[in-house]
Amino acid sequence: MRTVFKLTALVLKLVAVFVLALAILLGAIFFNLWSQLPEIELPDFHSTRPLRVYTADGYLIKEFGEERRVPVKIENVPVMLKQALLAAEDENFYEHGGLDLPNLVSAIFGNLRSGGRRRGSSTITLQVARNLVLTRKRGHLSELLLTIKIDRTFTKDQILEYYINQIFLGQRAYGFGAAAQIYFGKTLAELNLAETAMLAGLPKGPSKLNPIVNPVAAKRRQRYILQRMREIGYLDEAAYQQALEEPIKTVNSRATRDPSNAEYVAEIARQIAVGQFGEQATHRGIEIITTITRAEQKAAYEALRRGVMEYDRRHGYRGPEKYLALPDGPLSEEILDAEFARVRDDDDDDYSSLRDYGDLLLAVVTEAATKEVTVYRSGQFIKITGSGLRFAAPMLKPDAPEKQRVRRGALVRIRKLGEKGWELTQVPEVEGALVSIDSRTGAVRALVGGFDFNRSQFNNVTQARRKPGSSFQPFIDSASLEKIYTPDSVQSYITNFGFDVARHPPGLAMAGAGSASPWEMAAAYAVFANGGYRVSPFMVKEIIDANGKKIAEVDPPVAGESAPRVIDERNAKVIDSMLRDVVRQGEGAGARVLKRNDIAGKAGTTDDYSDAWFCGYDPEITAVVWIGYPIPRSLGSGETGDKAALPIWIDYMRASK
Repeated sequence: MRTVFKLTALVLKLVAVFVLALAILLGAIFFNLWSQLPEIELPDFHSTRPLRVYTADGYLIKEFGEERRVPVKIENVPVMLKQALLAAEDENFYEHGGLDLPNLVSAIFGNLRSGGRRRGSSTITLQVARNLVLTRKRGHLSELLLTIKIDRTFTKDQILEYYINQIFLGQRAYGFGAAAQIYFGKTLAELNLAETAMLAGLPKGPSKLNPIVNPVAAKRRQRYILQRMREIGYLDEAAYQQALEEPIKTVNSRATRDPSNAEYVAEIARQIAVGQFGEQATHRGIEIITTITRAEQKAAYEALRRGVMEYDRRHGYRGPEKYLALPDGPLSEEILDAEFARVRDDDDDDYSSLRDYGDLLLAVVTEAATKEVTVYRSGQFIKITGSGLRFAAPMLKPDAPEKQRVRRGALVRIRKLGEKGWELTQVPEVEGALVSIDSRTGAVRALVGGFDFNRSQFNNVTQARRKPGSSFQPFIDSASLEKIYTPDSVQSYITNFGFDVARHPPGLAMAGAGSASPWEMAAAYAVFANGGYRVSPFMVKEIIDANGKKIAEVDPPVAGESAPRVIDERNAKVIDSMLRDVVRQGEGAGARVLKRNDIAGKAGTTDDYSDAWFCGYDPEITAVVWIGYPIPRSLGSGETGDKAALPIWIDYMRASK
């Protein structure tokens, strides 16, 4: 018996020694890991400010910077958002020491029992450690220790404020202040409960739970968070039910950033800022005030878009852009959302164009017949009938080519026609450009460099060099008035109008064989509009630094005052009279619909119909419109400047007054 006791005592001693040794070892490991933890200093998220570009009348066009932020102090965070976050992410945030140990242990054993399927055990502090502080991959133990260190170093409100302002929430939004603006066009204080709960669901999966891209999944997450808020006691039954039934209206993030559809203007401004201040210009809080106005820019954008679409409709429906291999049987929202997510996330070049372009929305066909088509988009099944199918009708017929037919799985474009419902349409292949300037100063009043900036960032106003065709005739006539006839002399003479002759091949003036940009054509026609003075187009009015100090301002030469005269007054009046006659009774006669006697202009068409122009002006504005394919090819027989470009010019001039 004594032997048994001795053995038991020996075993207990050995166990004690082992436990002590293990404790010393673990202590050494913990001490070593703790000593290697980085020094923690939560950065000042107010210090990085984006480059902002504004219209002349004070509207924000766009912000530039890798991260979009709208910082908010913890005392200004709505209680409703705090409660939604705690319910969604960390109910015991204010009670635990950084790690919710009961929940962590439960999750570990739950994961073991469930065969490795992960259960939630993260806390807000752990997310700060894992996603926002650690700069390189570390082990799980280091994450846990760093979480404890963060909790000991900072107050709960400091940690929560950092989390609210720093966490990535999709759409380039960092923090809930930016997300509220991007997804709903509101400040945090303006959000209702339903919107707040939807934003609170984003940290779990900013891409999968994005309410713009995947509203169905976002709604499911929102319901869960509202349910948790009710269970915890943050909501009563009435508030819970009201939030569940509240319709969610997200905003088009592109429209929120750019109310004037002036992306090409914003990009020019960005390039100017970077050229002057370096790459850090997008983080220094610089503000650029442009010369455009919101109303005129909107008029130009809508006029160009409408004109390009009308041209495209004249040349017929080409069929769907792609086809999805949808499974047989009924199609649920979940199945279709998953297919859309796959298409949108695919890096393949074949899918890179599958995005919305303004009001041309991407949808997938679920059912198709000659008189009714059902499409799915963003949690909604839409039936299109009647006049909404007129444009696509040839590709709805059973004998339409298989690769062009509208059928189940087809990715198509739909557009809302107000009270008339929806229509099937398509993204035009043709491109266009419109620029207008103040004829006396050169200040750009509107600039649209293409059909849609998201389709192509190539700015056709400033970068495209196309054949001006017959729109160049006034400059030849002007040279004739000066008795200049030889090609070399004419070539030299046209530099007076602002053309970059060095970039034109010989024979430009005499044979129309050269090229010009809409930017150059606007500057050149302004000479006739202002009585013979050369003005240089400019688009940035002033630049302001982060402290509100004006660091640059443009004071342009003015026609009749400080701008140089480049043709004499008589010459200018003769050409002006000729261009007025073009509008009264020539190829520009379509402009008579404006019922104005103070407009002048000239259409331009190349011999092969590859470029269509209209360049014209009134006493204040010189405006130029161009239509053509990115890779030059015929627009089609009869697609002249007065047919393809003039209607756009008329629409803009009508709306700009």
